[in-house]
Amino acid sequence: MRTVFLLSFALLVAACTSEPMSGDSKYEMGSDEYGPIPEADPGRVVSVQDCTKPIAMDGGNLRCM
Repeated sequence: MRTVFLLSFALLVAACTSEPMSGDSKYEMGSDEYGPIPEADPGRVVSVQDCTKPIAMDGGNLRCM
């Protein structure tokens, strides 16, 4: 039981101390791997809101300004 706890604790510490991924990952949208980001569908409902304040769930896709 103690070994399992110590192993779990070591894995948790390792996960918390790892370096975040850099912004130039090849798996990000818009990278050469996936091509350019497509334009938004003009027929889609978009709710533009200030996302530093409470979000109004009035429908549409959320776009923070």
